[in-house]
Parts: sequence; structure tokens; C-alpha cells
Amino acid sequence: MTTTRFSLKQTVIFSLLPLAAIFLLLETGGRIIERFLPSLVVDSGMGFDEGSRLFVPHEGSSRVRVTNPLKTAQFVQQWFPMPKPAGVYRIAVLGESSVYYLNPELVALADKLAVAGKSKGKKIDIINAGGLSYGSQRLVLIARELLEYDLDLLIIYMGNNEFEEVEQLQHYAPATVAAQNLLGHSAIFRVFRDMIARRWIQKLKREHDEQLLATAVDYETADRMNYSPIDARLRMEAFRKNLSDIVASFLKRKISVLIGTVPSNYIVPKLFFQRDVQEFGKMERLLIAGQYKDAKRFAGAFMAQLPHRHQSSPVENLIIHEVARDGQIPLIDMERIISDAEPHGIPGETLFMDNCHLNDQGRVLWIRAFENKIREVPSFREWNQR
Repeated sequence: MTTTRFSLKQTVIFSLLPLAAIFLLLETGGRIIERFLPSLVVDSGMGFDEGSRLFVPHEGSSRVRVTNPLKTAQFVQQWFPMPKPAGVYRIAVLGESSVYYLNPELVALADKLAVAGKSKGKKIDIINAGGLSYGSQRLVLIARELLEYDLDLLIIYMGNNEFEEVEQLQHYAPATVAAQNLLGHSAIFRVFRDMIARRWIQKLKREHDEQLLATAVDYETADRMNYSPIDARLRMEAFRKNLSDIVASFLKRKISVLIGTVPSNYIVPKLFFQRDVQEFGKMERLLIAGQYKDAKRFAGAFMAQLPHRHQSSPVENLIIHEVARDGQIPLIDMERIISDAEPHGIPGETLFMDNCHLNDQGRVLWIRAFENKIREVPSFREWNQR
């Protein structure tokens, strides 16, 4: 009788073979599932990661930057050459979803601004750096990256998402980012991750639908942060600092900066708590009575004191005014422009499609106002006259 002896190394290898076979089987199953249910685009760092990049080198050419595939759920897919070619005037528009949804208008604006220089081979590049649900805490990181792309002009338009971004920060787990990125190469991990993510997305959609339909639900029981006035003050201090830091960093590089105030819907704001819905009922009574100036004052004051708002208010816009003044940069007062264009001077009457996004007519006013101001920028006038 012959006895076979295995070395420790062989024993370990033979022990691991069944595990490897099980993993291979699961991985194959995961990849089959992904053929029918493609995996979600997931940014593990949620944009809060210092190493996160909005643009990355194109696989086919290191001289072209493209939107990072991990960011395409929040940012417009686009590309631009690096280094910047001669004759190009490059503009970046930094902001939130209000900028993201302006992309068709920004493309048209680039062509319109370049008309005078086309015969000389000159071109306008506009980089859309508008991120869905992004606020100033993450946009500071995007701004730092934009400094690398030979910009001639930065346009800043933000102020709707300061509190929404803080809610998202609660789901950010920096200690797990590296592990998530590593495990993300596994199909079975992606399948289970996406299963959880889809359930979470459905939960958020359900809460949103309930908010639209409910008349007497107490949203204080909802899974949302209920900010105190102190929390709101600290958030606005952070907003001011972030805006000021962005402006200062670009001016230091001799890059022109424009900034705009951010109007929001005073007729139908986004309210989460039943107590707020009841208090805001006064707005409707003022409108019915035709007391439009009082209605606008009431809505502005109401939005300013909300410590959990999900759109801009006079507080954010006052900060924008002060940052523009302190940095001595041109300001486009879109809040006033939109108000002046409304039938009774109240933003939200005709020019918004929801609580904070301008509709087609509102975006026309936005583009017109910024086009006029761009043409006044010294660096643009110099480029246009060459």
C-alpha cells in the first residue's frame, strides 16, 4: 500500500480550488446577469474624494480629455483637446444641475460667440462643469481641476444644493472607497451592489412621489436631516468660503471670472415638512388678493429662514453679491432678471419647470444675459480683436 504525502503548499492549493471554482461560477453568473441588466455607473467617492477626476485622458489619445466614465451619471459627456490649441478661447461653466441642463444652450452660445473669429480660424470651447445634485463642497474640487485646462474665463452659477449635498455626504464612507474600487472589478460584487442601490433609488423615488401626492403627511418622520438654524448658518458660512476660495484661486492665475445670482421658484418651492406647507399657505392667499409685492417679500423671507431648503434663497444670493463685490468681479443678477421678466415680479410664475430649474423661456434669458456679459470681459474682447 502506497501512501501519498502532500506538502503544505499543495494542501493549501487543493483546499483553495473549490473556493476558486465557486467564485468562478458566481463571477460567470454575474457577467451573464449584466448582459441583461447592465451595471450602474457608480462613483464610489460620490465626488467628495480628493482624488476624484471629472475629466480623464481619452483611451485613444493622451491629448484629449473626456468625461470620466464614473461621472457620466452626474455630468454631461464631452471632450476637449489638451493642451489648448492656438486660437481657442476656453470657458468653463461651474455649477449644479441648472448648468447641466443648459448644455444645448451652451453649445449654441459657443457657436454664436465664435462667429466673428471663424474666418481667422478661432474657436470657442465651453466646458459644462455642471453636476447633478452637486453643491459647493464638491464643486471646489471640480474648480481645482479646471485650473489645469488653460481656461480664459470661469462662469460660476451655484446656490441651490447646499443642503441637499450635506444629506448626500451622510452616505459617503471615505474608508471604503479604495475597497469599493477594487471590488468593483468583480461582476458578482457589482450585481449585489446594484441590487442595493436600486432599492435605495426606489425608496427615494417613493418618498418623492409621496411628497407630491400627500396633503397631511408629517415629513419629520422621513429619512432626511432636520437642520437647526445653527446648522443652516454653518452651511452658509461654508458656502461663502467655498465661493470665495474658487474666485481667489482663478483670479490668482489671471483667469477672468463671472458670477451670477441664482433665482428659484417662489410660487411652488420644494417643502418637506407639513408645518412648512401650512405656513406657506399664506403665499396663496396673498396671490389671490393680488398683493404681489407682499407675496414676493413673504416668500423670500420664508425661504431665507428655512433651515432645510433645497433651492436658493435671498441668503445664498446675498452671499453671491458679497463675494462678487469682495473679489471685484462682474455679477449677472439673474434673480433680478427673472423677477423682472415675470408677470407680477415673482420668480416662478412662468419661467420655471420645477422648484429651481428654469424652463425654455427662462434659459433663453440666462444665455442672453451671460452672452452680453462675456462680450464685455477684457480677455474675450482682446481675443476677438486679434
